[in-house]
Amino acid sequence: MQKISLILVDDEQLVLEDLKDIVDWDALGFEIVATARNGKQAMEKCSKMQPELVITDIQMPGMDGMELARKLRESEARPTVILLSAYSDFSYAKRALNYGIYDYILKSEINADMLTDKLIGLREHIEDVQ
Repeated sequence: MQKISLILVDDEQLVLEDLKDIVDWDALGFEIVATARNGKQAMEKCSKMQPELVITDIQMPGMDGMELARKLRESEARPTVILLSAYSDFSYAKRALNYGIYDYILKSEINADMLTDKLIGLREHIEDVQ
């Protein structure tokens, strides 16, 4: 099974560390190739690393997750994007649909089982698309 490359993006270092440790990415067939602290850093790393998946916070300084998702959708690689948010704001979810976001996850709902299930479904989706 080929690993799906991904970049984790969040302006809070503790959140990035938690995301890295919450599931066994390798066992699920994913490889974290980079992390970024804002959308601008993420765009630079996406240009170099061409990940298949980007998991990003919505609210960050500089370029936020929505702008990142929009720019990634316009990029040549067009990775799958999952948005994370601390707020259950329907307007964000609605905008996310316009940018072709794969999923919108509330940070308060993230746990190992839920994220594992999402990643298994996402892996199947990416394999179907390829």
